[in-house]
Amino acid sequence: MSERTLRASQHPRMLQIAATMAVAAATIAVIGVAVVDSASGGDAQLLLGTLPSRHVVGVSTILAFIAISYMLCTVSAPSGWLAPVVIGRLLSIGGALVAVFWGFLTTPWPVTPLLVAGCESGYVVEERSFLFLSSIDVLERDGLIATPVLHTSADDGHQPFTAGDYGARAADGQIAGWFALDPGPAARLTRFELPLLQSPNCH
Repeated sequence: MSERTLRASQHPRMLQIAATMAVAAATIAVIGVAVVDSASGGDAQLLLGTLPSRHVVGVSTILAFIAISYMLCTVSAPSGWLAPVVIGRLLSIGGALVAVFWGFLTTPWPVTPLLVAGCESGYVVEERSFLFLSSIDVLERDGLIATPVLHTSADDGHQPFTAGDYGARAADGQIAGWFALDPGPAARLTRFELPLLQSPNCH
């Protein structure tokens, strides 16, 4: 067998292994989200980098459906199993398309670090917008676990922390801050206070 033929035969096998690993990783991530949610009674969530639980589930679902679709579309159908394999391919491809569409609707925004004078405070902010509604959750981060400590909202679908339309300073063991309720130079402001978790961390 020539070296070119050997490489050609190894390529699909490597892609199959990669797809299998993707399904395994997606499954582990979803289990991690479920374990954190169950252990905390729904009060905390998994936070992987800048991805909160809902993003982890969304990305994992998309990844798993795409990987399963690839595996089913490349597997050789045994004699007599062509119809079930074809149905499985159609269902997995349809599921992948639905998962991608759902993912675009539910996972467009990662969390944003809450900065105090440009430095990390130990808090992150999760903002969700739909039409003219905007929901804002401030989360206390502890490693891979994030716990909500403040819930508020903005107007006109505005995401002030993502847009940088906020300010915060530390004094007397507290973080005192403000954010814009709506976009624009004449925006209304609202204030918030949080316990100071740590000395602001500047990189």
